[in-house]
Amino acid sequence: MSFVRFNCIICLDWLDDSKNIACPPCGHNFHEECIEKLLHDDNGNVQECATCPCCRSGFTKAELRRNFFSTAVFGATTPIEELQNARSAIELLEKSLTAMRAKVELLESASFEGEAEEDPEEVLLEEGEVEQEVAVQASSSESSSIPSSWETPRSRRSRHPRARRLATTVLFC
Repeated sequence: MSFVRFNCIICLDWLDDSKNIACPPCGHNFHEECIEKLLHDDNGNVQECATCPCCRSGFTKAELRRNFFSTAVFGATTPIEELQNARSAIELLEKSLTAMRAKVELLESASFEGEAEEDPEEVLLEEGEVEQEVAVQASSSESSSIPSSWETPRSRRSRHPRARRLATTVLFC
């Protein structure tokens, strides 16, 4: 698990709970030592006012606030717990996959009852090809006429409700 780590703009070291952190009124965070150096001039005298290294807004020493950061990750789990959670999620997904496959088989058998001359996979492939052609036509949009390959034969339209619905959808796109 990763988490965001901030660093001091002045010294480029990490801001963590090992050092004191100061915050001027503008809201930027720095190490207290680094911001104290900004408040002193070259001779070591304390300046009346300093500017934020990030946004150049002015502040005084009295306006500095102390912030506290914690580097602890909240809600952290051990690797064993993460592995158990992942395994249970996989098992749940496998169960839902088998249930969905059974539902698909049931729907296919119900929709293709009495149609021994047509293979269900052929019809699904034909529908997939029609959908691909629709996508190609929509992306190119060069011609406004409907290709003849999109139209389904009358015999199939009358026998198969899904093909009829798909043909109607394609014709009105």
